[in-house]
Amino acid sequence: MHRSTIRPATAADREPVLEFCAHTWDDGDYIDEVYDGWLADGGLFVGEDETGQPIALMHLMLMPDSGAWLEGLRVAPKVRRHGWGRRMVAFGMRWAHKRGAHSLSLMTSQSNRAMIGLIGQLGFELVLAAQWYRQNRPATSSQTELIIAGPGSIDLESAQLLKAHRGRYARGWSFWKLTPELFAGHLQRGEVVQTIDRQAWAIICPNDVDGPEIAHLEGAEGDLTLLLQGLWNLPALAQAKRVVTLTAVDTAAEQALSAAGFEPWEGMFLLYERSLR
Repeated sequence: MHRSTIRPATAADREPVLEFCAHTWDDGDYIDEVYDGWLADGGLFVGEDETGQPIALMHLMLMPDSGAWLEGLRVAPKVRRHGWGRRMVAFGMRWAHKRGAHSLSLMTSQSNRAMIGLIGQLGFELVLAAQWYRQNRPATSSQTELIIAGPGSIDLESAQLLKAHRGRYARGWSFWKLTPELFAGHLQRGEVVQTIDRQAWAIICPNDVDGPEIAHLEGAEGDLTLLLQGLWNLPALAQAKRVVTLTAVDTAAEQALSAAGFEPWEGMFLLYERSLR
């Protein structure tokens, strides 16, 4: 028998981890779908008890904006309320700080009161509340025409909704700072589209799991509604069955999504950040 500890995960930890994650939600958990990928990138960690048995899990990664991201925090039911959640998050803070990250961010469900209380005690601050939306391919599409944005056609400094998102945009289940370098990459790959009058624009990224993802929307509500109605005319969406997006609540983007026929999905999530400076 040895002391409990937190260590890098291994392939041998997969089955015991999936066993205690099996009933995270009524329909299971997504950890089985991401475990191998997270293991490969070197950011997957487990907490193990005195017998060497994995009893907690989390994934950490460094972000392009010099921040770090924590996700997939799980604690086995038999050891909940024994301090393992706090211990794992505190480890994540130390890990990120040692690697030069200026902050550690994470996202949790609005209904996860235990997690919200824990990270509040550790100094995390609420950045924004966000809601998932999705739309299945409609029977008929709008005649609205969109164009691919070119270099110099969009000024990030004047992007008001980006400011409302505190400079962040959604990438899957995480929020990244939209740096000029990242934006230039989206432009180069043809992932930024705009209305012909350039009054609204969006970043559309591929997503093999949920369908093409609207990573960011920018513009006034009416202009965004027109843009959203024209998305299905894009060649990039020709084979897509649905489109998804995660957007901050109480913004013109959320109002436009509703007006364009998108429906709420997966509930509301809260983005938190802890400064490490």
